[in-house]
Order: sequence, then C-alpha cells, then structure tokens
Amino acid sequence: MKQRIAMVAILAAIPATAFAGGPTITAMLAKIPPVPRDAAAAYAQWTDSNGTLSKGPVLAGLESELNGAAKTMMTSTMQGGGSMAMGPVSEHDQAVMKKIQQYPQSVALHSADMHAGLALSGLRDNYDSAVEKLGEAENAEIAKLAVCPGEAGLPSDRAALAVKLKYADQRIALANATLGKEAPLVEGVGRGVAAETTYIDNVFTAWASMSDGMMKTVTHANVVGMQAIGMSDVGLVLTYVEDASKSAAQAVADENRLARDAANAKGC
Repeated sequence: MKQRIAMVAILAAIPATAFAGGPTITAMLAKIPPVPRDAAAAYAQWTDSNGTLSKGPVLAGLESELNGAAKTMMTSTMQGGGSMAMGPVSEHDQAVMKKIQQYPQSVALHSADMHAGLALSGLRDNYDSAVEKLGEAENAEIAKLAVCPGEAGLPSDRAALAVKLKYADQRIALANATLGKEAPLVEGVGRGVAAETTYIDNVFTAWASMSDGMMKTVTHANVVGMQAIGMSDVGLVLTYVEDASKSAAQAVADENRLARDAANAKGC
C-alpha cells in the first residue's frame, strides 16, 4: 500500500506528455508475473541469504523499471503542445474533450480492489494462525523425544531437526494451498486494472492527438491524474504478487536452512 501511495505522489507531478514514446501503462502491467503456482516457484523469485530473502533479478528489475520510469517522467517537460492561438476548436479536439473523463468503472474497480485486499489479508491471517499451530505441535513432539545423557535433558540436535524438517514440509504444503487461494484474487484485480489502464492509455492517445494547445493545457491535469491512478493500481498488483510470493518463499528458505543444519547435526 505504501508503494501505491508513493506512486500516486510521484506521478501526479508528471507532465502527461512524459508518457509519449514510452511504454503504455498497460504494457507495464503486463510485465508483472502472476502469483507463483507453488512455494518452489515463489522461492525462485527471491535471493536467499541464510534464510533472509531479498528480491531476485525479476522482481528487483520490475521495481527498478517502474521507479526509473517515474523519475524520468518527472524530468520531462511539456513539448509539442500545439498552437496556443485563440480561435475555434476543431471538431476533432471537441470530440476528444468529451473523451477525457474519469474511468467509468473507477468506483466499482476500487471497491473490488478493497474487497480483494481484505480477502488476501484474511488468507494471510489464516496462514499465520495455521503456522503458529504447527509450531506448537512441533514443540510438543520435540518435547517427547528421548534425551541424551549429560545434555541437560535435551534430545540430540539430529533428532530435533528431523522433527523440525517434518513440520517445515507441512508449512510448505500450507503455503502452496494459500497461494492457490491468493492467485485467483490477484488475477481478478489484475483483470480489472488492465481494463482501467487500457481506457487511460486510450484517453492519453486521444489527448496527445489534440492540436489546440490551450485545450491540451486545460485538460492536462485530468489526463495526468488518470495516469497517476492507473500507475498506482499497477503498483498495487505488483505488491499483491510480491507479498504472496515472499510469504511462500520464506517457508522454503526456512526448510533449506534447517536442512543445512541437519546435515551437520550430531546424535547423542
């Protein structure tokens, strides 16, 4: 959500003509990968440093591209605005003026986005609760293990890690199931945003074709405002994908760390 707010603030200051010649908002949306099919695919999107995850090349590249485009757009200036001379507005420009309206389904779209966000948050809460219960069961099973002599009443590292790995597998299975529920929600948001960005791109194309510089100036704020909203919604989709991916990837990273520890663990 912070990424979405930041995108609005940045892009609201961008001259609308800054988008000319660059990728359309819809093209930027199309670069966002879907929610990973499973935890293994999610893990592949991240760089693992002993259990601490950072964005891999694809996700980091996407974020860099979006931020870079925004910064480039901010430095652009209004060019080719057309004649500012007073006179009759052409029929073409009059027709375009009528097209420069907010996305007709904007309220419905953002209501749907809000409901999807709440549903995703609910799935995350359910996942966290289930993981917590697995942790309790794991600790209870470890407490029942035979203890090693002279080890202050503790089981061997090898035995304890074997139990931990068993429950790590269950957390991965839980992550896979959660991804399966998150994917259709995020896909639905993406489809709605794609319809919105297509509309906004078409409005911009029409606006850019106007020859009357005065009319372009008058309508500039509306056009760039629509573009800012569209780009912020692209950022929202990316955030949803990243959040789902990282949560599942963490389950794999945790199991990998345990497996490394188990490889060097000793028995009693």
